[in-house]
Amino acid sequence: MSDVVSREIPKDVNIGALMRLLEYLMPIQVEPRYTINIDEVPMLIVTDMQNGFCTPGCGPLAPPVADPVIVDLIERVDAEANKFIINSGFIAATLDWHDRERPEPPYLLHCEKDSVDAQFVKELGWLNGSADLIIRKGCMNAWVGAETEVNAWVGAETEVDEDFHLNNQLFMFINERGINVAVVVGICTDICVMQLVHALLSARNAGLLPTLRDVVVIAPACATFNLPIEVCRQIGKPDIAAHPREANQHIGLYYMQQAGAILAKEVVFA
Repeated sequence: MSDVVSREIPKDVNIGALMRLLEYLMPIQVEPRYTINIDEVPMLIVTDMQNGFCTPGCGPLAPPVADPVIVDLIERVDAEANKFIINSGFIAATLDWHDRERPEPPYLLHCEKDSVDAQFVKELGWLNGSADLIIRKGCMNAWVGAETEVNAWVGAETEVDEDFHLNNQLFMFINERGINVAVVVGICTDICVMQLVHALLSARNAGLLPTLRDVVVIAPACATFNLPIEVCRQIGKPDIAAHPREANQHIGLYYMQQAGAILAKEVVFA
């Protein structure tokens, strides 16, 4: 039996008051810049910058109309990716890539493989020919989605041996190139971005990524979607589907920093 009940919105509660409370109780520290030295080997991971999350009308999880926050996000991610190209850094990019027979609960079918929705937004289409690694994933967590064996199982009963992690594209890419710094940008801050960052930090701490020192999140180059509780009720969704953007952006950044990620406004190359 669910404990969630329909409730009235308190008259004295608004997003501004909530954000002030979050910033006080759950503070984050965003560094003005993170410097990558010339002797380091950095990589940028662009997370899910595709039509199904960014382009109006492209699927059930895309914004219904042009969203200024997403427009700004695309510009920032494009700028960061070009910065890595200019400075000869590595670039990896992830794409949600779902099979109709294997949806991703609790979400509606989105970014179906080979569809327009699953492609990079047009401003970042150049990554198709320039990214060093593209991970097409069937789940929120890009580390799990990078497991080549998992993608081939399709429900088959397969034993996982002790060398299973060696089949991971991201694991192999980072270790073969001796990546020191992983910089993460993209969408959604509190879902796919956060799950990727947590996985990288766990893998680093477990000794699976011996060269990786820092995981850096460029806070202004990450964003999430907005679904206020009032809108949930207008469109017939349950209250638990509510997802206020400002609060979830802050919470996502907070939990990544709590896990050991460095938050920065930008990266610069020395």
